[in-house]
Order: sequence, then structure tokens, then C-alpha cells
Amino acid sequence: MNLETNITKRLMINKLILLIIIIAFVNMFSFLFGTENTLTGVTVITGALMFKDIDLGYNVKESVFITIGLFTFIGIVTYLTSQVGILLGILIDLISVFMVIYITSENLQTKVFLPFILLYVFLDGTPIDETQAIMRVVASFIGGVIMALTLYISHYKKQISKKSIKEDLCKENIDFSSERFRFAVKMAIGISIAILIGRVLNTQKAMWITIAVMSLTQPQHEDSKQRMKERLISTILGAIAFVILFKVLVPEKYFTFVTLSLGYIYTFIYEYKIKMFFVAINALVASMFIFNTPTSIALRIGFLTIGICVVYIISKGEEVISKIKDKEQSAIFE
Repeated sequence: MNLETNITKRLMINKLILLIIIIAFVNMFSFLFGTENTLTGVTVITGALMFKDIDLGYNVKESVFITIGLFTFIGIVTYLTSQVGILLGILIDLISVFMVIYITSENLQTKVFLPFILLYVFLDGTPIDETQAIMRVVASFIGGVIMALTLYISHYKKQISKKSIKEDLCKENIDFSSERFRFAVKMAIGISIAILIGRVLNTQKAMWITIAVMSLTQPQHEDSKQRMKERLISTILGAIAFVILFKVLVPEKYFTFVTLSLGYIYTFIYEYKIKMFFVAINALVASMFIFNTPTSIALRIGFLTIGICVVYIISKGEEVISKIKDKEQSAIFE
């Protein structure tokens, strides 16, 4: 298991404090903006923690406006797509997801795009009615402000990149064959298809499909394949552990304590397959109040399988197209 190395008493205390801060922040955000925006709070604290160490790859002042603008945009567009027809909604999703990913993946290795696309997936999977729309946009805007402030405070003195967003997005600098462009296309297609499937199924937790697609889509096909295998195995093992812990061993009155303990252990883990084991348990715990255990497990594994199929087909398609292009180029030079 790939755990945090050199675990000390100080580190354990720091991790505990961090967990308390995260829980307090998410609960406060939920209190201020409503439970329908709880996942926005989760995204904001996740993004803020990332922005302490990495930036968007543009100059800091522009990055502030990009962060606030994209968060606000996502709050608006995810509501609008739920109000239009399915086909128009998917078209908007396709364009919007591509734009969000491409703008925020100037450096793919940092994965700074994650909080932005996570917000898109969370908000799309948490539909609201007309009376909640303004608060949704306000929550997204304030969330963007919090992240932007974190980015600015953390990086304005040690700014490395002075790249301009205008320069980056000008036609001459967009490489349609680049890994960045291809990744944005794959993510846009995959998430849009996952959203479409979720809307057609029209059931709670269909967002699990979109989350799976988001997590499994990687720039390289081999990396996606590895994640597919690891996530499926980890989810099955997590489901077994969930049954043993919460249906056999632990009395209901201790559920909260055990869940928090698992969340604390999770903060020390960095290996993807182990993280997904804990994620599966947490997701099933959260679904206990909606479905019975067999239904929750069946949906978790079933929706993951659908997500795997979507990602595999898209990644394999990219691989085939790439091989065809390579053969064509080889033929030209022969």
C-alpha cells in the first residue's frame, strides 16, 4: 500500500486538523448555500488545497479571473442544460466540457483541471429547480473567489509563468494533434455521453457513471486501461468491505465514527487502486439512505462498468485513428 512515508505524530495531527477543516468548510458552505450546493463546497476545498501548490500555468492575475469566470460559467451552464432538450443539452455539454478542460490543462501533468471538471460533473448530477438557480450561481461564484484568492496568495510572489490566456488560445498556438487537445476532446465526448446515459436512465446516483468516466479518462490509452482494471477490482473489494463493516461488524450507532476514521486513513493514501477502495466504501455509505444494500452495490458496480465501456471505446477509437494516421504518414515518405 502506497502510504504517506515517514508518518510522525506531527503529521498525524496535521492530517487530523486538515480533515476537521475540510468537514467544517463543507458543512459551513452547505449551511450558507443549501444542501443542493454541498458538492460545490467539496470541490472548492479540493481546488483550494491544489492551488496551494500549483497554478493554472498562466500569469497569476489572469488566473484569478479565469478561475472565477469558469466556476461561475459552470454554475450557469449546468443549470441551463437541464432546462433544454436532451440533444441540445448534450451539445452544450460537449462544447462546454471541451472548453473547460482545454483552458485548464495548459500543463496536463499538474492535473489542475480536476476541480473545474469535478464541479461540472457534481453540478450536472445535482439538479435544481428554478427557485434554486440564483443560489447555485452565487455558490459557484463565491467558490471561484475562494479558490482564486488561494491561488493568488500562494503564487503572486513566486510567479513562474507569465503566459497569457489570450496568447495560449490564439488560433496559431492551438495544436489539434497535441496531447492536450486530444485529451480535451476525449473528456468532452466521454462526459457528454455519460451525462446522456444518466439522463436517459433518470435514476439517482447516475452521476456515478460520469464520475467514473472523468476519473478513468487519461491522456494515454494504456493509463486508462490500467485504471479501469484497478478501479473495478477496488470497487468490488470495497463493496465486500462495506458489507462486512456496516452490515456485520459495526453497530449502526458507530457508523459515523467508522466513516470518519476511514476518511482519516484515506488522507495518508496516494496509490490510485487503494484510494478507489475507500471511495467505493464511502459512496456506498452515502447511498444507504437512498437504496438498500444489494441495490446500492449493483448500481455502483453497474454504473462503473458502463463508465468503463464508454472510456474504453473512446480511448480505443483514438488509438485506432492514431495508427491510421501513422500508416498514412509512413506511406507518404516511402
